[in-house]
Amino acid sequence: IKSNSQTIYTFETGAILESQHKKDEAVSEYLKALEGDEGKAQNRLRSLAEKTEDLEKINAVFERQEKSDWKTLHYAEILRDLEKTGQANGILRRQILQSKNIRFLEAAAD
Repeated sequence: IKSNSQTIYTFETGAILESQHKKDEAVSEYLKALEGDEGKAQNRLRSLAEKTEDLEKINAVFERQEKSDWKTLHYAEILRDLEKTGQANGILRRQILQSKNIRFLEAAAD
């Protein structure tokens, strides 16, 4: 899990990129920020994902990035909030099969 200052830096980088209309790069940074204090990053990604075309872009960026337990769990929560439960369960299931992190596995079971 990233430190809080790294997460803030990553989130702020995403905000700067978004203000420069570099949406894919911004989304990439927001997804990375899910590693730490995910609240702000989750809210921003959820807001962006409410548009179908943006959700497709976010999914594409997520699939290209290296997966981690916590990023996957927090992204799955966003998908569930958007009523994309099947997709959320699929990405979470893949991560569960690869993980050895007990805290993550317990959190994913909830």
